[in-house]
Order: sequence, then structure tokens, then C-alpha cells
Amino acid sequence: MYIQFITNFKVITPQGLNLGLVKVAQLIDEVTGMWKVDLIRKTFFPHDADLILGIPLSPRMPEDSLIWAWSKNGNFTVRSAYRVALKTRQKARSDNEGGECSNKGKIASLWELIWQLKCPNKIKHFLWRAFKNILPTNFCLASRKVTVDCSCGFCGGFESSGHALWDCVVAMDVWKEIGLNLPILKQPIKNFVDVVWALKEMDGVSDWELFAITAWMVWNNRNVFKHEGRCKDPKRIASEAKEYAMEVTDMPRSLSCGHTSIRSKWCPPKHGRFKVNVDGAVFSNQKCCGIGVVIRNEEGQIMGAMSRKLPLPLGTVEVEAVAMEEGINLARDLGLWEVEIESDAQVIVKAVTDADLGPSSIRKVVEGIKMGLGSFRHWSVSHIRRHSNNAAHIMARESRGTQECQIWVEDTPSVIANQIQLDVICEDSLS
Repeated sequence: MYIQFITNFKVITPQGLNLGLVKVAQLIDEVTGMWKVDLIRKTFFPHDADLILGIPLSPRMPEDSLIWAWSKNGNFTVRSAYRVALKTRQKARSDNEGGECSNKGKIASLWELIWQLKCPNKIKHFLWRAFKNILPTNFCLASRKVTVDCSCGFCGGFESSGHALWDCVVAMDVWKEIGLNLPILKQPIKNFVDVVWALKEMDGVSDWELFAITAWMVWNNRNVFKHEGRCKDPKRIASEAKEYAMEVTDMPRSLSCGHTSIRSKWCPPKHGRFKVNVDGAVFSNQKCCGIGVVIRNEEGQIMGAMSRKLPLPLGTVEVEAVAMEEGINLARDLGLWEVEIESDAQVIVKAVTDADLGPSSIRKVVEGIKMGLGSFRHWSVSHIRRHSNNAAHIMARESRGTQECQIWVEDTPSVIANQIQLDVICEDSLS
């Protein structure tokens, strides 16, 4: 076992607190396949205990497997290894090449600035790449020995991110035309992140959305010139940036009207099958989570339901995976061998239906799910919208106030009685 969210993947609790514990298996109940919560809470520091209990387990106890910690799915790739090597190399150089914006607090404030911008994600991603100095400027390419020329195609200067987006003659003309009245920085700055930090320190940007869009368009113009030999007039670039900024300001309003044509109500299963809706909920303040399961037949009648609180500080993805396995277990215990399973967690659905097992944090649970599905005569797993999963969602949230697992068989829980009736009425009106 390794702790995924710690740099060295190790706990900080001294081993001397319990000399009898030498293997992870000693922390897992051999009968249930679940963590020994009380033992872990007693043995480890609270922070370590939360991290350990946040790793979901499957009661089917699939075989152990090796995990590559530097990829989301736990599989080794040359690309991920290259990124690790590059990150290590950049860290070693950072002390020598560190710019004005080396303070972690400053960097954090810049990340916050990026993600709070009201503009498309592609522009936020562009800024993130610029701040991380991974834009393919000629200097960056030359440092990686992709090319030998690190000069700017416009003016022949040293093309770093700061030059390409700020100091180049074309970029400077665009910034003059944009109308933001930006302050003049005294000397050329190598990294664009330092340019932004200097402007932020001086409170010199009145419209950060327009600033971000302008920088993005300056970079796009640079790319077109490099690869196609065409260059727009700085006045035109500034004008297009202003127009685009006005368009994206209205984008959220126009996009919010597009969901009404998509069916978002519960749909009954095919004849002879049973619909299993599952959902999870995280109760961060209680350091626990809850799962909800609702099983119905083709007429919308309840065959089984579950509301269960787990004393585990699982994350959102992890609790959704556990909820699906619990739904499968309940259907099996009720003798329902032809099921249609639905979840509003697309990551889980994709992990179960694809060859890839999804994020490494849920690998063992996904393996357990696939093992469990093998006992059914027919099964399917589908992704649905939250509105189609309201009953299971209510059951998951209801577990907050309980201390045990509650199960209903051929009986409708009072807390979802209205939702079950509403689902049937809506389905009748649509059919």
C-alpha cells in the first residue's frame, strides 16, 4: 500500500506506536475485507488514519497489483516517466533559474487568479501552460534540443514566454491598442508568470479576462506567423480580443438554455429486468460518507433499497465506486439476476465498461465490481444525469443521520415515496 496524496507515499506516524503491525493485511478484516477502522484510528496519527481509510477496498478482496504512482490510472507509460524526469530536472534547476515569482504563496495566488477567470477553459489552460513555462517558445524548444534557434521570428530577440507574450514588438503594439492602460515594466522579463505577477503587484490590470484573451490571441498570432508566414495587424488583434471578450461574457447565459431537450427523468428497465440506481455522498465535516441504492422493476415498484453510512473519509469518486459495488451486492442478495445499473458518476461507469480500470484509487473496487457482475445472467452499466438518479441520491444523503445500514425489501422508504411516484408519473406522461 502507498499513500497517494503524500510525496514520499509513506505515513508520518512512528512505527514504535504499535510494533506488532508489520503488514497492511493486519489492518484489513479477513471476513468483511474492509478496514479495521478502530485499529487504524488507534494506531495512526489522525491525518495518516484519514488517508488510509480514504483508500476504498472491495469485500471480494481481488489480488494485489503494482501501481505506478505518477499516472492517474496507475499504469506505467514512457510519457509519465518522462514527465517525472523532466519535473525532477526542472526542480534541480529552479534554484539557479528562479524568477521573481518563486514564492509558493505568490504562485498559489496566481493559480487562483487563473481558475476564477470568466472565460473558456482553453484560455485558462493556455495561461497555466504559460505560467509553467511549457509553451513551445523557441527558447523552450532549444533547451530541449528540439531546435537550435531560440530567436523571435518577429524581432530576432530571445524568445522566452515573457518575450513572446509581452516584450516582442508585435506584442507590445497589441497591448498598447487593447486599452487596458497597462503600466510599463522597466526591463525585459524572461518568464511571463513574472510579468503577470508584477502587474498584479502594481494592481495594473483592470480586466483580467480581457488580459488573458489578449495574451492568448498574441500567442495564436505568433503561431500562425511561425508556421504559415501570416501576421495580423496589432489593431486587428486587439479588436478581435475585445469582441471575443464580449462574447464569452454572455456565454454562460446562452448555454444554460440548452439542457431542456435532453431527457433527464428515470426510465424503467426492459421487461423482466431490474433497474439498479446507485449514488454516493460525502460528509466532509463528519469524515464519513453515505451510499444509496434503489432497485425497481419495469413498473417502477421498489424491489429493494439501501441507505448506508460508512465511517470512511472517502473522496467523491471513491464513494461512487463503493456505491456501485453495494448496489450489485444488494441485487445479488435479492436474487435479481438480470440488472441494468445506472450511476451519475461517469468516471465509474467508464472504468467498469472499459478495459481501463480508471483512476488507481478505485482500481480494487472496480475489479471487485467486475468480479461481482460475472455472476449475473445479464447486466449493463450506464451513465445518467443527476435528475434521473434522484431517488438514489436522496437515499445516500439520508444516511447522514443514521449509524447503521438500512435495507428495505419490496417496501418503499418514506423519504423517497414522493420521488418514486413522481418518476412513475413522469414516465407515464412521456410514454
